[in-house]
Amino acid sequence: MENKVLAVVAGKEITSADLDVVIANMPQEQKMYANHPMFREQLLDQVVTQHVLAKFAEEQKLEEREEFTKIMAD
Repeated sequence: MENKVLAVVAGKEITSADLDVVIANMPQEQKMYANHPMFREQLLDQVVTQHVLAKFAEEQKLEEREEFTKIMAD
């Protein structure tokens, strides 16, 4: 299978292989939808959102804030 670049977020490529890894780690009942194009499109949207939020958190240095580290610990 071709490892096609599906999106680039904050300089990081998201490939079809990246989505395959996410799908492989899903519960079995969700995996049965994995071949449906709309499912993969929505999954890509979620992965893009995660990268955007992670980049924002990095830029805001949230890991250095006490409130953030407490929330993450809980």
